[in-house]
Amino acid sequence: MYLDLVVSKHYYLNPKGIAKSSEEDFKLKFWSNIIEESFSISPFFLHWGDTVPDAFSLLSLKLKVDPRLLSSVSSNQPDYSTGEFSKVVNSTKLYEDKLKAVLITKKHLNSLLGHSNNKTVVPFFLIMGFKFSLLTLELIKPKLYIIKKIAACQFPITKDAVNNGGIEEVIKCIDAMKRSKVLNKMSQITDEASTNTVHSERAPIFWPKALHGMFLDDATEHGDNDEAEEEHSDLDCEEEFEESNE
Repeated sequence: MYLDLVVSKHYYLNPKGIAKSSEEDFKLKFWSNIIEESFSISPFFLHWGDTVPDAFSLLSLKLKVDPRLLSSVSSNQPDYSTGEFSKVVNSTKLYEDKLKAVLITKKHLNSLLGHSNNKTVVPFFLIMGFKFSLLTLELIKPKLYIIKKIAACQFPITKDAVNNGGIEEVIKCIDAMKRSKVLNKMSQITDEASTNTVHSERAPIFWPKALHGMFLDDATEHGDNDEAEEEHSDLDCEEEFEESNE
């Protein structure tokens, strides 16, 4: 897997090879194999390619994400997590990807909160170039959500990074999604989804117009525009979320 990349295809990791790589190259050549391997023995599988999460299947939003982490044992709430990839590493792209991921995860979390009394935490991840971050979103009190950074790592592309345990760090970071209590809690929620129906103080989703071009149909401005005034205060909590990161 990774050793084959270093030994047989080391030209992928030199500056010229990296510069020529597209976003899809980063997914297929660097990240997909090691992520798939981490979930090879688990009740979860990865769904690659732009697909629509179940939480959005009944909405008019033309939203697609890549990849999705799905349950192979339950059909009630098959989505466990989503991710966002980017080749470019800069603050603007990071903000856009994180905002998109948070809004998607918030919709997913809200759909789960309608079916369980349990404390609910939804994981999601961001990959920018060779950097991986695992985060979670949780509703801690009515209409107040918190983001926590659970793990972070750097894909090793130098001999020094490999010798200093870079491969092990990547594996541990990705494996945190599989073995953490986060997914155990999600499994409990899935099992109870068909029997529990409770009311939660969830905040609606406001999709900023600036993001429509990223994951909505250009000609579509459906959804929650009538709730925009109420939702602005929720999105403004991003700084507070950042201060709460661990």
